[in-house]
Amino acid sequence: MPIDITERGADSSGSEPIDDALADAMEDGATVEFPPGTYRVEKIATDHDDLHLVGTNATLVPTDRANCTNLLDATGDGFVFDGFELDFREVSYPPRIDVQGDDWRVSNVVVRGHCGTNGTDMDVHGVSFMRPVVESEGATGTVEDVYLHEGSGPPGERSNRRAFLVKNRHRGHLVLNRVWVEQWGENTFYGNDVQGTVAIRNCFFRNTNVGLRVGGGSEIRNCTFVKDGKPPKQGWSGGMRSCGVVVEGDDRDAYPGRVTVADCDFAFTHRHESTDSPVVANVPTQEIAVSNCRVRYDGNRSDAVEIHCDDRLERLALENLHVTNNSDDRAAVGVYGKPDEYGTVSGVVGGSNAADRGGYVYDNLELGSPNPPSADPPLAPPPDVGRTPNGRENQSETDATKGGRTRDRAADEGDAGGEDDADGEGDGSTAGDGTAGPAVDVRSLVEDATNAVEDAIDRVERALRSWSR
Repeated sequence: MPIDITERGADSSGSEPIDDALADAMEDGATVEFPPGTYRVEKIATDHDDLHLVGTNATLVPTDRANCTNLLDATGDGFVFDGFELDFREVSYPPRIDVQGDDWRVSNVVVRGHCGTNGTDMDVHGVSFMRPVVESEGATGTVEDVYLHEGSGPPGERSNRRAFLVKNRHRGHLVLNRVWVEQWGENTFYGNDVQGTVAIRNCFFRNTNVGLRVGGGSEIRNCTFVKDGKPPKQGWSGGMRSCGVVVEGDDRDAYPGRVTVADCDFAFTHRHESTDSPVVANVPTQEIAVSNCRVRYDGNRSDAVEIHCDDRLERLALENLHVTNNSDDRAAVGVYGKPDEYGTVSGVVGGSNAADRGGYVYDNLELGSPNPPSADPPLAPPPDVGRTPNGRENQSETDATKGGRTRDRAADEGDAGGEDDADGEGDGSTAGDGTAGPAVDVRSLVEDATNAVEDAIDRVERALRSWSR
């Protein structure tokens, strides 16, 4: 039986802390519901298993507004945190979120206000907002329909905070699906030194620093990366470097496996010294596969797609890659050294600096008119203030506005550790995000079927638009 937190004495006006009422309600297997309202909380700390905290347009406001604490510290298996607005607009040093365990889910969450350090801890090499960990092999953690769209600070100002940090003890499978990340001053996603796998799907990244730092066992699929203005500066270094996907394999023991970048759009149109590579591998993993991606690069800092090979890069595939290169003197596709083996290399290169640079890669790329990237987010826009992304009373409308890129498609795409490579070969296995959801009923089946049809129509329309260009 769900527990209404207000019936346990929680104040929904935001005047009084609810910590005591919440502590009384939390237990193994409990579902604690938060009706619409504002709830003031110091810290949600729980090690309960299968605890679900579920809000409906519910806003959480931190009691401590001056120090960086953990607003959420969850270590139990099967934990769910769904349907909350986190209002940090009047918080000078916003708290962070830690979720570590197995088969957990953080979903339908929107963060209001900048999440920077406000001049504090500027000498610390990175301060993280969300630190997700899946502890066991075979388990999954999911971050879905989460909006971090106001970032850590204004463009060009120092802000020492990254959006996501995934620590080395992550051993399971982490899924980011339909996540909006914008204006973060530190690493957008720091997850290159992990033992498990990572899948980032249907996400939107705009004007953030550094980019997605990933190692082996990582998949980035159907995401959009936009660079059309300045990001905030790194607090500790004062630097700005806007990348898309950054492949890093510094430790041979920690970075085995493959990085897949597929069906993504990179629109890097801001001509500024901070505009770096949309896709770069400075120190590669064992295998890199980039397929069906559209890239526009107007910067001069690096190549649009830049791959550095060393003796560990066993295989490199660049299939159906469309690159519009408008830099002054950098390559559209730069491959330095040679992998042990090339997979399929194909695509079209164009733009004001698309000259043939020779070599195996350019021998297999066509000079012409590439399909341009889309800068449209592959998910619904952030909800209005006072509302959470789930919009429970109009859930079907929300699903229908996600641009057709729904969880049905993500579930069909396969896991980060799968073998569906850029050559179209694989073992045929597919997997979803692996998380437990609500009981299936007829209405949800109809909605899922409708979403699948809309997804198929959207993909056909996108393909037609792409060919028409």
